[in-house]
Amino acid sequence: MPQYPANVTVAKAKSLYGINVIPNAPVAGAPVVTPVTFQLTLPVTTSQVVGTVVASNTPTAWTIASGGAGSYAISSGGIITVTAAGSGGEINVGTDYLLISATNVSGTGQAIVTIETT
Repeated sequence: MPQYPANVTVAKAKSLYGINVIPNAPVAGAPVVTPVTFQLTLPVTTSQVVGTVVASNTPTAWTIASGGAGSYAISSGGIITVTAAGSGGEINVGTDYLLISATNVSGTGQAIVTIETT
């Protein structure tokens, strides 16, 4: 059986071994987060879903950069939920503004998410 080197360049893989190398799809840039307004009705419960934030360019991480005073959390999929603190009385009638950050290998994008509570 022939011995092949463990590492070769893309050009050598094609010319010497007839192997076509398909690179990973490039990330088109930092995420662009879509601003959105969600409606929330009291009373709320822990882990209650408020809504899902979306962004372009395949974010790999989401954070609440500011706002919400610990009343909300965001998942790795952009789903905003009510925290135990939020369901314990921290959320009141009114409007909360969250600065949401989405990150990928190319950078970070941010947008304001508005939560109107009635």
